[in-house]
Amino acid sequence: MKADSENILVITGPTATGKSEIAARLAASLDGEVLSADSMQVYEGMDIGTAKPTKELLKLAPHHLIGFVKPSDDYSVAKYQKKARSLVADILRRRRLPIIAGGSGLYVRAIIDPVDFPTRDPESDQRLTLEKLAEISPESLFEMLKEVDPQGAINIDRNNIRRIVRAIEAVLLSGEDYKTRSERWKKRQAIFNVLIVGLRMARELLVQQINERVDEMVEAGLEGEVRALYGSSLGISRTARQALGYKEFIDYFEGRVSYDETIELIKIRTRQFAKRQMTWFKADPRIVWFEVDGQKPGEIINGIVERVHAKGFIVS
Repeated sequence: MKADSENILVITGPTATGKSEIAARLAASLDGEVLSADSMQVYEGMDIGTAKPTKELLKLAPHHLIGFVKPSDDYSVAKYQKKARSLVADILRRRRLPIIAGGSGLYVRAIIDPVDFPTRDPESDQRLTLEKLAEISPESLFEMLKEVDPQGAINIDRNNIRRIVRAIEAVLLSGEDYKTRSERWKKRQAIFNVLIVGLRMARELLVQQINERVDEMVEAGLEGEVRALYGSSLGISRTARQALGYKEFIDYFEGRVSYDETIELIKIRTRQFAKRQMTWFKADPRIVWFEVDGQKPGEIINGIVERVHAKGFIVS
């Protein structure tokens, strides 16, 4: 079997629906390679809390974009996009099928859709000047936004300094205003021939799956994993510490919550995250949904493979 030169398969959906296992098994069946589309799986040493694929799954097919960034480093979708698209091009050149797997919708779109993320240097003169202006006169900063991007100013809370700074930067770096970027963002026209498969289950079952998975992560040593990162000489970056499970345990280490509250918060916030994911995915009509309630992995894979053949991805 071989993949056509521009074909990409995407396996997405909310957390705890089994995307990693399905993607790995599909890659083994379809001569494919898996690219993680998870904003936190990029970090080295953050294995338990981000539910990275098991060693057994990693043996089934090549996997990419997992554990290659130090937790002390901030990482952005712009950096991810550049690396991911380079990997996709390489996989396609080798006549294999790229399979994007993950629930970070922004990261999926960063690969398959014509969206740009201007690279911002947090230490640039421009960033430092804007942040200095924000300290001296937040109102002047907002007036600057109104001048360079009137539409953007309407859509941003004048008290959200961080967003205002980023919005001004976006205009200065790209030359495009909010309206232009927004119209392009709303278009879901992939630069590849894509089949996007979404895995979902009934809300009650998903809640149960999430709660059980959190308990399993704790049993597997999540607290120790976070403590090691938290206590390392390099520390853990602002971006990495936002990962579910990690920020809650850090709050526990710093005495803001009890141990029992920590576990319950992880469950609550993971359920809330899954709800936000579904809101994001519902806005994309390209997704072909597979109900995974009560289905065995083999049954799900067979159904997806049928779709892959119907799409014409497999040509021999």
